[in-house]
Amino acid sequence: DVCADHELMDPVYDTISDTGPPHARVFKMQCTVASFKEEGVSTTKKQAKHLAAKRMLERIEEILNDGNKSNISELIDLERFGNLKSKDVSDKSEPTNEQLKNLFLSIKGPVAKKPNLGVKLADLHEKVKSAYDKTRRQEMLRSLRQFALDLNHYRNGHKKPAPCENFIDKFRELVKPLGIEVGDAIICGHVAVLFLNTVPEIVELACGEGKPDWKLQIELCHKTITTVTSLFS
Repeated sequence: DVCADHELMDPVYDTISDTGPPHARVFKMQCTVASFKEEGVSTTKKQAKHLAAKRMLERIEEILNDGNKSNISELIDLERFGNLKSKDVSDKSEPTNEQLKNLFLSIKGPVAKKPNLGVKLADLHEKVKSAYDKTRRQEMLRSLRQFALDLNHYRNGHKKPAPCENFIDKFRELVKPLGIEVGDAIICGHVAVLFLNTVPEIVELACGEGKPDWKLQIELCHKTITTVTSLFS
């Protein structure tokens, strides 16, 4: 639950060692969350796994407390930030725990903690709104509404898109400031799918056999904008 709340990858458990005679086995389990690793040792795999998970939880909570409960994903998702040289972390060796903690405390970004899924469905609308920075959210909504107006010109035939124009890429850029990731796919050649990694996840479909791609994109973006503006307003 802690990993989900703070947009961390799921923990991975590995058996490091299994030693001792059959009647007195000793297991060492390792819990890994991104660049963090913790171990637990016990006479059963279940207990060793529990101890490793407990130590990992304590470690994450310690960093959260030091960072005033800021979003922690920016600390350990090293791929997201690429080279750490810009944060004065040497690229000659793996960054130390202290360097990672300092990097975390120095980062202030737009990514928001996702709302608790335990809230009532009736309250989810307000929880989603409060999970994102108000100024950025309002700016995104204004941009999306303007984009919807632009799309209507294409839908009504008043404008024609350029051959290389990609409306999904434009939509993706508009929601990017809130840390929302957008995926898209084509199913069976005539069903377009757009999905956002919000909580709850937003998924929209647009169907039209024989329709050109740009028309499917416009319909898909328009549907998604309607959903997003309703949920985030």
